[in-house]
Amino acid sequence: MRGVSLCYIVVFCSAILCACGPAFEAYNYGDVMGGGSGTGPILNDPGLPPGANIVRNASFEGDLSVWEDWGGSSLLTVGAHSGGKAVRISGSGQGGIGQEVIYRIQTGATYQLKAQAKVASLSDEVYVGVRFFDLSNGTIADFRTRVQTTSYKEHSVSLKVPTGASSAKVYVWKQSSFNSFADVDDFSMVMTAEPEPPLKQAPVANPDNVQPLGPSGQWTLVFDENFSGTRLNTTWWNTGFWYNTTINNELQAYRPENVRVGGGYLQLVAEQRSTQTTWGEPKNYASGAITTRNKFTFTFGVVEARLRVPVGQGLSSLFQIEPNNKRSPPSITVMHALGQMPTVTSFNYRYYDINGVVRGLVNNVTGMDFSDSYHTFTVEWTATHVNFYVDGVLRGSYSGSQILRDPAFLILNLAVGGTVPSPVSNVGFPQTLQVDYIRVWQ
Repeated sequence: MRGVSLCYIVVFCSAILCACGPAFEAYNYGDVMGGGSGTGPILNDPGLPPGANIVRNASFEGDLSVWEDWGGSSLLTVGAHSGGKAVRISGSGQGGIGQEVIYRIQTGATYQLKAQAKVASLSDEVYVGVRFFDLSNGTIADFRTRVQTTSYKEHSVSLKVPTGASSAKVYVWKQSSFNSFADVDDFSMVMTAEPEPPLKQAPVANPDNVQPLGPSGQWTLVFDENFSGTRLNTTWWNTGFWYNTTINNELQAYRPENVRVGGGYLQLVAEQRSTQTTWGEPKNYASGAITTRNKFTFTFGVVEARLRVPVGQGLSSLFQIEPNNKRSPPSITVMHALGQMPTVTSFNYRYYDINGVVRGLVNNVTGMDFSDSYHTFTVEWTATHVNFYVDGVLRGSYSGSQILRDPAFLILNLAVGGTVPSPVSNVGFPQTLQVDYIRVWQ
């Protein structure tokens, strides 16, 4: 399929954690708006029902809306399999159309792609299929079937969404030296098997049967970080982030020396001092960030942290759950706090709808000072819902078809400056995001 990859354009790069700048913080700045101290919203997003077709404009009755024409295709008003229109690819050489469908695809799930198709010449090479791409737009899987009938017939292919898929395209493709045509109509792509149950992490010692605050039921502890000792456990944690760029116009460099462990606590310390990033960019502030990326990942469970946020205009504390395959949204923000608003924290759940628009649940929690004492932030993440608790009280819930299902990791960071928290002022540096413990149950 020479040349096809040039035409499959990933249209949501800003939503992917990539070298051009990760988006997880960009989506969360500005969520803390003040107000909203009740039990929080319950967002029920039914999405598409089971067995629904995830291909938009599947019969081309909306002309070529949402389809990309990267070859000699035309819309027919006669000869359609159903309705008034079909798509025709004509001429010699390469031609076809592709459509972005990633927004409703679940990693690990099995789908059945179907289309009504015919060719004018059986010598033509015409295919309908789905192609999956990784973060760098490289092909990681291609499922297709050849059209070899001169009258409309259903052509189908079964596929399983591979791990690491960041985008996908449904396509029609013709490559032939014959100056003929192929007609295709009535696409459908339907989930036929749910993703396989996620692998569970091995249990860790829990002699006191410690359970999360809020979620009901009996949970098995699989990650218990109490920050004992005098240094960070690098078996589980990385310091800093994995990309070489500044995001959100932030003013700090994340430095390993600003991640400190002692007395049973983690401290992410923000300081005003001349330093530089790991890639050599000079900065006037230093701060700390840790992640479990590629070291501890999990799918579904309860995540809980007990922490205390710092105070000061321009500080931003963030605790998140992000997919390890770098495709985000979906993403879960367990806690976000701005230093100039210590009596407000926010949580959110973000996802793409079928049209690629970022949707989600965003809510603020008020009524207490999150800087003067420790508070517990808990998220219950299951295959059907995401529940948010503060100090054991349910504050919001998301349920719907766009639940994050990929293996995910933990992020905790303290930023200085940026798109929303700036300008930095009236901050008595150093300031510290202090963490008592972080636990994960499944």
